[in-house]
Amino acid sequence: MVFKRYFIFLIARITLLVINIFFLVYFLITPNYYYTIIVLALLFLIQAFSLLYFTNQPNRLAAKFLAQLDGDVVSDTFTDSKGYSGWPELKLFLNRMHEILAKKNAQNEKQRLMLEYLLDNVGAGIVIFDGHGRVKMKNNALQQMLGKIPVHINSFEDMKPGLSEILNQLEPRHPETLLLNQNHQLRKFALKCSIIKMDNQALKLVSFTDIHAEMQEGQIEAWQKLLRVMMHEVMNSLTPISGISSSLKRSIHQDGKLININEISEETLQTLFSGLDLLEERGEVLHNFVKKYRSLVVNKKPEIEAIQLCELLDTIVLLFSEQAHRIGVRIKSVVVPEDMVLETDERFLQQVLINLVKNAIEAMPGNKSPEVELSGKMTENGETWITVSDNGQGMTSAELEQVFVPFYSTRENGSGIGLSLSRQIVTALKGSIEIRSTKDKGTVVTIKF
Repeated sequence: MVFKRYFIFLIARITLLVINIFFLVYFLITPNYYYTIIVLALLFLIQAFSLLYFTNQPNRLAAKFLAQLDGDVVSDTFTDSKGYSGWPELKLFLNRMHEILAKKNAQNEKQRLMLEYLLDNVGAGIVIFDGHGRVKMKNNALQQMLGKIPVHINSFEDMKPGLSEILNQLEPRHPETLLLNQNHQLRKFALKCSIIKMDNQALKLVSFTDIHAEMQEGQIEAWQKLLRVMMHEVMNSLTPISGISSSLKRSIHQDGKLININEISEETLQTLFSGLDLLEERGEVLHNFVKKYRSLVVNKKPEIEAIQLCELLDTIVLLFSEQAHRIGVRIKSVVVPEDMVLETDERFLQQVLINLVKNAIEAMPGNKSPEVELSGKMTENGETWITVSDNGQGMTSAELEQVFVPFYSTRENGSGIGLSLSRQIVTALKGSIEIRSTKDKGTVVTIKF
């Protein structure tokens, strides 16, 4: 309708202009019509100016509308009183667009205010950087934690050397920890990153969570659990040592005095040797216990490289294929997609998977159709999941709570260090490990990167 009306008016104006030109030419070649020629010439100029003004009016309306969009200000409407006569349909359309954009701007402003309100009412410190590293937004919690907040990501270097590099390299699903000296007291923070979109630009949201108190509580709880286990193991060895020592002492004493060496019978000597053998055995048990404890400490730094996950899982299956076949366990692996690549330390991850598969195979007594499956997949949010599942005897809720406690084992001859060591390795690889288990149905262990 708008363009049909436009063409009708345009053809009418051009037609009148052509008629005027025709008469102007006619009177120019006819003598003694000077005044008529002047009038027709003036009329031609007026018609030409009117035609140009008419054809340019939509451009002026569009230019004004675009100028408002470019300035993020949609406050003026298009009315006849502002020099935009005619074009009622176009003005109606632009006014409608004006209303829609005004509502959209109002909604965006409400969302921005809501975001500021939410940020100021969360316990974690939040800072948002734009693509150039400028601080777009920060909340009160962050200012209470760190004091004055710099205006650029590179200026965080003044708080602690290397902090700006950490913030620049921080990526989603790869949290970091940070030690800062606040008021002459070391505080530990967990740094996490998310990418959000606002006003058609990608922003980097970084959260600072003070985990000092939580770390202290966790360390105390971990030490308590470890000390209980260590006391149990040590007492199990010291109790017989104490009893054996007392027995040996009595065998070479009589009436509170040492027996003369020439009066020691062969039976007493045999008792002494047997007792010393037992003491040596219990000493070896304690020595092995200390060695196991030392093996829980992961000191070597991971060497990160790109590996084919499918090849790694196939290698694990091959390592256990003979053992699994011998005891009737079906073991397989599946990776989706097959060409999935993972950035990790292959030797470390292989050690973890060996521990997990070994545990799974040993959890199969009495199962008629035992099965172990290794799988790898990429989740919708970009995480890599490696899963080791079995249909073995499973664990109770009480057992599940203790599986990561050093030296705790559900098996009679288990060392109790496999899962503890595995979690340390996975943590060193910037991942996490989770266990789900149901008694008599099986266990699923998931490693997430």
